Order: sequence, then structure tokens, then C-alpha cells
Amino acid sequence: CHSFGTESLRLLPDAQQRVVEWLKAVHKVYGEDGRPSINAATAWMAFYEEETTRVEHFVRYLRSHRRNELFPIVLQSQASLTNIYGFDS
Repeated sequence: CHSFGTESLRLLPDAQQRVVEWLKAVHKVYGEDGRPSINAATAWMAFYEEETTRVEHFVRYLRSHRRNELFPIVLQSQASLTNIYGFDS
């Protein structure tokens, strides 16, 4: 966020692509030691984008009192954390 001068990466147009390109440039200049891999960064950025979409749907369903739609969204989020990062609790 600091490198892009923004409070949130979500505020950037084409954030996923731009952040990964920036990280590639950082790797070229400073090396990969102590920095996330391109694959890890791509996975995190995809997760954040998907999670943001889930949150938007969750809020929409919550406001419209469509409670039966909420639990599947929470399950999708948990499944992503489990599948991508191995967080299972």
C-alpha cells in the first residue's frame, strides 16, 4: 500500500495485476529473499478479490434479510482459506 500511495490495494485499478508486476520488479532489483513468491502473491491477491466480492454479497443479503444466503458465503470463504492456505479451523 505504501509503495502505491494508497490506504488499500483494493482502491487501485487492476490491483491484482499491478501488485504482481511490482513484486516482479522488486525481485529483479532486490532479490526474492524475505519477500513473497510470485505464486504466493498471486494467490493472496486472488483471495482478496474473491473475498471482497463475497463480503459485498454477504452485506447485500444481510440487508435484504436473505439469511439463508449468508451461510454458503461463509463456507466459501472458509473453503478458500482451507484450500489455498491450509487454515482449517
